[in-house]
Amino acid sequence: MKSTLLLLLLAIISGTAAGQRIYSPGYFIQTGDTLHGLLSYSGFGKESKQLFFKATETGTPTTYSPANIDGFFYEGELFESAIVSTEVSILEMNLVKEGAELLLETDTVFLTQLVKGVKSLYFFTNRVGKEQFYIKVNSEFDLLIYKKYMREEEGMKGIFENKMNLIESKKYIGQLNVYMIDCPKVTKDLAQLKYSKSSLSRIFWQYNACMGHTPEVSKGTKTGRFEFGVKAGLNYTSFKINKQPFTAFLNLDNVKTTYPVFGIFLNTYLQSNRRNLSFYNEMYYTEFYASGQMVHNYDEAYYITTNATIDYKGVSMMSALRYAIPVKGFNIYMNAGITFPVISKFINDKTMDVVFYSKISQDIESAIPSFNPTKMAPVVGVGATYKKFSFDVRFEKRGEYTNDKKYSVDMSKLYFMAGYRF
Repeated sequence: MKSTLLLLLLAIISGTAAGQRIYSPGYFIQTGDTLHGLLSYSGFGKESKQLFFKATETGTPTTYSPANIDGFFYEGELFESAIVSTEVSILEMNLVKEGAELLLETDTVFLTQLVKGVKSLYFFTNRVGKEQFYIKVNSEFDLLIYKKYMREEEGMKGIFENKMNLIESKKYIGQLNVYMIDCPKVTKDLAQLKYSKSSLSRIFWQYNACMGHTPEVSKGTKTGRFEFGVKAGLNYTSFKINKQPFTAFLNLDNVKTTYPVFGIFLNTYLQSNRRNLSFYNEMYYTEFYASGQMVHNYDEAYYITTNATIDYKGVSMMSALRYAIPVKGFNIYMNAGITFPVISKFINDKTMDVVFYSKISQDIESAIPSFNPTKMAPVVGVGATYKKFSFDVRFEKRGEYTNDKKYSVDMSKLYFMAGYRF
């Protein structure tokens, strides 16, 4: 029932998400005029060439493309319309072809300005998923050329067969040597430069500093936007033992209990200007306790008392993907991921005290053989944020805890959590 309700909520949110866009204050430039309003830009797939604009919160959206505006400013990033050449050969190792020849296409796109300075760096991801970087030369955008390709090398005759090696063409290093020739202390370090946002942004920062200019670095060069905070709430746990080989778990076989839970979280947006998709991590305190007793009286001088205890305490780690949509001042989100407990205290004991006339003996063994409370488990949830506050509900189904065929142990947890973001 709990999982069915949660899945229903997830379906409702997913359906709502299809028609929602995230709008933020910004502006776009068209034939020299700057128009301010609310902008929405995803930067993914077909929508990488679509900018949605509303003059007011209740206004009707208008769609613009790189062909009819000069550029725009959105979520701390500056985008510029451009006609560029882009390299579209396949990246997958088993599909990389032989030869260093470039497979170029001409496209009209929005380029992200990663570094703005005396000389600036631009970026976009093309239709085959390749990251492309550009420099501006005489008002034209030049592609910094980088390609992986296969090259056949001859083996030793009669001993080794010819083999195919993966080669990297790093023409961008030569291009930058020419482009930054007026700053030798920067160009001397170009040989080891990687074709990546962080490496190229860093070298452009150094070049502009060398030229006495303080560059502006786009938020897009960051790995993501971080949110840190605390959470607290309640954990409702259901613990059930099936296929019991004996009845010692009379009070342990169907336990339902509630515990306090508290912890910290770190939410990282996968792209700093895309606030709908993030990687959510949480560390929180977890505990569980259950005990049962059974007395077998055979006669006044012969009886057996069996006590069973399951007790553990520790922290759980949760990692999940989160998708959020804005709804009237709130951000409604859904999570899907895994949890894995790290247990600091664990008791799994069954004690049998046997009294047989004048003899007393005791036998101690595992209450549930092969019981493993550190097993990873899937978790799904929904929630909402409002300003710095959040509330969510999530369901964790831990399934069978033991490999012993005599036992089937199921545990499910339902969390009600409130949070505060610093």
